[in-house]
Amino acid sequence: MTFSKLKCALTITSVVLATAATAITGSAQSSNPANQLTAPEIVAKSEAAYAALTSYRDEGKTQAMIGETAVPPSTFTIALARPGLYRISWDQDMGFFHQTGSAWSAGDGDYLKMGGGASAKNADREGALGGATGISGGAAASVPGTFFKMNWGNQLGRPMMSAERKSDEKIGDVDCYVLSQTIAGRTKILWIGKSDFLIHQVENDTSSAELQETLDAQAKAHPEFQALAQRPAGDIKSIETHFNIVPNPPLAKADFAEPGAPQ
Repeated sequence: MTFSKLKCALTITSVVLATAATAITGSAQSSNPANQLTAPEIVAKSEAAYAALTSYRDEGKTQAMIGETAVPPSTFTIALARPGLYRISWDQDMGFFHQTGSAWSAGDGDYLKMGGGASAKNADREGALGGATGISGGAAASVPGTFFKMNWGNQLGRPMMSAERKSDEKIGDVDCYVLSQTIAGRTKILWIGKSDFLIHQVENDTSSAELQETLDAQAKAHPEFQALAQRPAGDIKSIETHFNIVPNPPLAKADFAEPGAPQ
């Protein structure tokens, strides 16, 4: 074989091999497009997944740190149904104090109850869930706010459309996409299930610098509260994990009634 013929043969072989490699790669990508999803696409699919639900139930746990100090964990249960039924209950053993509470609506109003106190009727759902957010460890805001696409608590709001996709991780045995967004010293991280596009974990981190700035602003606006300007003990981090998630469970009105009330 002459040199020119050999050169031609090698060129053709290279083209064939390159074409085959491209075809194999393209086939692998098309058979697993989920790995190619961008953060906005994941958010959009998650929004669609929640919009398609008629009901939802889960259990969960929130763990928090203030600097190096661990806050006693809280546990919670969530039941939701359209058009506006919900019940979120939580429990936190502080050692010196056992905190419990619930926020609910069985269709006859929006209520909030803390500990052994009387139930208080709120003006609307956002008032009840907003009032319960802090004391529930965030459970009253995240999934309920997302399920009902509320102004308060919706984890898939516009800021997450510019989130950064991180390396995929597992929450328990669930493969999840991981999205992270940092704005003004506050970082939110979402773990969204690859198979169901539902939220399996939420992490909120607030830097001590951002906390100090907020406290200083409050102290300036309210000089009588100068103690608020004391330096924070450190960053605040909370991790809210959802498990035993059940999409579209059969729920009765009793599932949304005041906990402990006669049926």
